[in-house]
Amino acid sequence: MRIVEPQEAVAGIGSGDRVYVHGAAGTPSILLDALVARAPELQDVNVVHLHIEGPGPHLAPEMADHFRHRALFVGPNARRAVSDGRADYVPMFLSDVPRLFDSGALPLDAVLVNATPPDPHGFCSLGVSVEAMHAAIRAARTVIVQFNRAMPRTLGESFIHVSDIDLAVERGELQCRAFTITAYFAREPFISWRKRNFVNILFQTGSKRDARLKDTPTIYELMDSYKTNEAGRRLAKVILAGGDFGRPLVAPPGVPADRIKILRDSFDKTINDPALMAEAEKRRLEIDPTRWDEMESLAKEVMATPPDVVARMRKLLGE
Repeated sequence: MRIVEPQEAVAGIGSGDRVYVHGAAGTPSILLDALVARAPELQDVNVVHLHIEGPGPHLAPEMADHFRHRALFVGPNARRAVSDGRADYVPMFLSDVPRLFDSGALPLDAVLVNATPPDPHGFCSLGVSVEAMHAAIRAARTVIVQFNRAMPRTLGESFIHVSDIDLAVERGELQCRAFTITAYFAREPFISWRKRNFVNILFQTGSKRDARLKDTPTIYELMDSYKTNEAGRRLAKVILAGGDFGRPLVAPPGVPADRIKILRDSFDKTINDPALMAEAEKRRLEIDPTRWDEMESLAKEVMATPPDVVARMRKLLGE
């Protein structure tokens, strides 16, 4: 095994080669980015994987001549490529995937792996995504591993030995995720995370700071600080509107006004019911209702989004 830089690690992958990429939350993004950076010098590299997290840079339309994805499971970032005919979908059971590699039906030139750094005995854990990796590593001519200190060390049949690795890159990754403030303060693993100071909260998406996160800026404060233009602000509003809407209770057009009033009054009475609030507190459920007039105002604002902002939103969604 040699420790190298990302560019050198993928330098041996050539045009027409077939590469298997570690999937799901185990996606080795640093290795994948390094491979895609070589796109101008590569043609028809066959990239095989289950679904991967992240943007999937090899799936971009401009990469069609350089990388051809063979999807064994179609994730959100691959759906457009499959739909457009720039990628192939091979439906199969997950349990059948290892046999593809072990039988030689799908030979591999290289495999890109995300694993923990080796322990004193030389073993690395595949962490949160073992899937078909053992078979892929056995089959590949070249095993390229991203040693990632942020990868959790999982037990069971998740280990590979340094003797199985040809090239390795020592790079960690910052693990980021978004979730509601309600969930963060209500349940595990977030309760334990807070006790251990395991996470840093970067920003919150509400229009004002939550009292429990009084030192964490809102995205609107950050936009003020960085002087975000109006189009950027409108785009942020559209993106964040789903969180503001939450899980709304809606009725179809044409419902008589008196029935609408009954529904609204019943909602107000329910969320102010002491018994309901006591039960919610016992279950660590936060009741944070939004009144109908606020929802109506937000809906009107979103529906009035200018066409250029809608076009940017469509692009973000891959349409």
